[in-house]
Amino acid sequence: MKHSFVEVSGTRTRIAEWGNANNPVVLCLHGLGSTQLSFIEVAEALKNDFYFISIDLPAHGKTAPFESEDDYRIDRIAEWVNDLCIVLDIKDFYLLAHSWGGQIAMFYYSKYFENVKKMLLIDGGYHIPSFVDSYNLANGTGLTSLEENLEFYRRDFDGYIFDTMENFIGAEKINYPRWSELLNAATMDLAVIKDNKYCWHVPGNIAEKCLTGIYECPPDIIYAKIKSSKAGNNILLLQAAIPENLLYRDILAEKFRSETGGVVKKIPLTHMMHWENPELVINEVRNCFT
Repeated sequence: MKHSFVEVSGTRTRIAEWGNANNPVVLCLHGLGSTQLSFIEVAEALKNDFYFISIDLPAHGKTAPFESEDDYRIDRIAEWVNDLCIVLDIKDFYLLAHSWGGQIAMFYYSKYFENVKKMLLIDGGYHIPSFVDSYNLANGTGLTSLEENLEFYRRDFDGYIFDTMENFIGAEKINYPRWSELLNAATMDLAVIKDNKYCWHVPGNIAEKCLTGIYECPPDIIYAKIKSSKAGNNILLLQAAIPENLLYRDILAEKFRSETGGVVKKIPLTHMMHWENPELVINEVRNCFT
């Protein structure tokens, strides 16, 4: 793995690379609150077959934040990703994205699908926040508005504070049925030191901007464009099936399938399936991208 920085539309951006640049390129977009190392186990396993480029999205990891709040809209970030591709001189590549990164990937793909051979979404790119809020309100479950979500994310991100790196890692480790040295490295990348404390690298106000950007650009507004171009034929969505009570995911995944023409596979894992069971995801990536 090699780390470096590039300038993308005035934003200093950190990237990680695995493998031989002569191999097929896989561009990776991580989820909200994560970093380029979110895909570390997948990239390490497949680095002899592909050339992985994983980036810290704006205001994440060691990539600088945007100056304008409007730039955190999903469609704006997708344009920024295109600027990144121009800087890196990559096209005709595979796109691998998780969660928030999947939302960004969908908007990028809707405009630049000719650059992408195939796209694999890890439980992302199909969530419509307003639908989820309405579903939760009707069923008495979960958060029911943008305001409630903003408050939750603000408290969650800003409240993640520990005295030691060991405690920081331990708080993450308990969320998964397995652990590895690579996940340890990826988790350390999520921490920054503030006032001698180990804190989450993304502050709450950035999470708020990103979340607002998701609400402003739900993916279903570009579904028809993707289907009409037949670009949906090259999309695979891995839908998380655990926890089983989040039934709105089935509704949204079916909407995604029917309105984009993409393929949906329901996986008996959680939202962080590439950490929970990397071998399964590695096999899906290998099968999709070869």
